[in-house]
Amino acid sequence: MLNSFLDALRKFKASNAILYILIGVVLFFVPNLSLRIVCYAIGAMLLCKGVVAFMAYQRSRQFYGMPVDLIAAIAYVIFGIILIVAPGSFLGLIPTVIAIFMIADGVQTLLNASSLKKQGYDGSTTTMIRGIVVTLLGIVIFFNPFGAITTTLRIIGIILIVDGISEWIDAENIKRWMR
Repeated sequence: MLNSFLDALRKFKASNAILYILIGVVLFFVPNLSLRIVCYAIGAMLLCKGVVAFMAYQRSRQFYGMPVDLIAAIAYVIFGIILIVAPGSFLGLIPTVIAIFMIADGVQTLLNASSLKKQGYDGSTTTMIRGIVVTLLGIVIFFNPFGAITTTLRIIGIILIVDGISEWIDAENIKRWMR
């Protein structure tokens, strides 16, 4: 039971890592790319993350799932759909929306790290640090989006790349711990 949960968590983190790194690279190197396309991509990422988070919550709720995981999954799906259906309404809000989700992801990661630590997971410190960093960076972006969307998108790109690398490290740590 624990191994199937850890395997699902590892796959979830690995898929997040790939999505975060890809979107981060695009935002950093091509910030002037149509913001509408960026909205679609972020919407698709949030929708996928929401569906995967909901499936992970369903699979593991008796062992691990917390209501905050379900709430986060629903929020990801709702905002993903909105960004895909009506991207024009959010073009100027991209940094704020991403900051909110980074804060939510960071807090969720902190809660997950706490639960993993209680289960004896060795990589919980790395997960905790990532949660703190992502939460703090999300707060910085939320309160100071630097005015220029290009700069903000580049900063968000860097943060997503760092977050993606951290997610990948977590996935690898879980894989080693499962052995």
